[in-house]
Parts: sequence; structure tokens; C-alpha cells
Amino acid sequence: MEKKFSAIVSDFDDTISFSRDSISAASLEILGKALPNSEVRKLIMPLNTMIDQEIIDRKGYDGNDRTKNVIYSLAYTKYSDRMIPNTIVIDYIKNHILSGFELVVLSARGEEFREETERALDMHSLKYSEIILPKDHTIKDEEWKLIEMEKLSKRYDSMILLEDKLENIQYIANNLKVKNLYAYLVEPSGELIRQDYINHFE
Repeated sequence: MEKKFSAIVSDFDDTISFSRDSISAASLEILGKALPNSEVRKLIMPLNTMIDQEIIDRKGYDGNDRTKNVIYSLAYTKYSDRMIPNTIVIDYIKNHILSGFELVVLSARGEEFREETERALDMHSLKYSEIILPKDHTIKDEEWKLIEMEKLSKRYDSMILLEDKLENIQYIANNLKVKNLYAYLVEPSGELIRQDYINHFE
């Protein structure tokens, strides 16, 4: 397979769009208090009386972090209108697309949210080549993203990675030994911070 020259590989939540308001609204409905996105990410809680059992059954969640999954589900569906576009990243991606880059969205939000993700990208007028979402969450996000990045490295000569989690960038940097890979950490302000150490492999 002939390699294409370049791609921007971008996370979605808190990268292309900020999910903090939708997460807060969803956690208020489920838990009775509006948790910030950072707290929901750390939330590991067994099923309890604060959760609508019908939501659990309908979405088919299992495991010990069902509360977190239900909050994300509501945030991405019922409260998706509260997602805030990150205009800095959106403009950055659009400029690179005009320069010949392809956009690949690599998000751990899950295959069940493909339609919502496509709709949001269309709303932001972002022309994407591919959306990659996990079909399940049996492995850690950073491990899954590394596997997908390895596949992408066989298709593209050059990649720019946009991520809001520094630990994901560091994990990929330490394990994906390819040249011409650059990464930017997306700050809560929306700003992009270049992570220079990622491009040190020969």
C-alpha cells in the first residue's frame, strides 16, 4: 500500500470540542451534583440507586465504572448541544487540511457514539478521512490509541497528533518508534503546546 504523505490524528473530546458543560449537566442528572470533567474521568463507582437502571440496560454497560459511562453517554447524546467547539484546534486542523493533510479522528469515546461524532464534525465543517472509535473498552485508552497509531504509521509518512491527555502523548512517544511524528498537547484554554521530545526516533 502506497503511503499518503501526512495526517492530523486528533482526539475529539476536550480537543476538537470541550465537553465540560455537557459532562456537568449529565453528572448533575445522574449524581445530583455537577462534577467537572476531570473528576468524572477519575470516577470509579459501583452501580447504585442514583443511576437509572433503564439507561444501564439500554446501553449495555458493564464493569465497575458504569456510573462514569452513563454520565458520558448522556453528555454525548442528551447534552451534546452543550459541547463547546475549540476554535483554535478547529482552525488549526482546517488550515492543515487546506495544505494537504488528512484528518483522522482517534477518540476513545466509543463506537456507540459514531453518529454523534460525525454530526459534530459536520457541524464544525471539518472534512475527515476517517473516524476511529473503539468497539469496546477492554484495554486502557492509551494502549488502544498506540495500537491504532501503529496502524496509521503504516499508511502515512508524517503525522501530527493532537491530544488533551499528556499521559497518552508520553505513552505513544515512548512506544511508537517512527520518524516524522509530532504531538501537541491541547490545554484547557484550547491552546496547542508542542511536545518536541516525541520526534526523536531514527
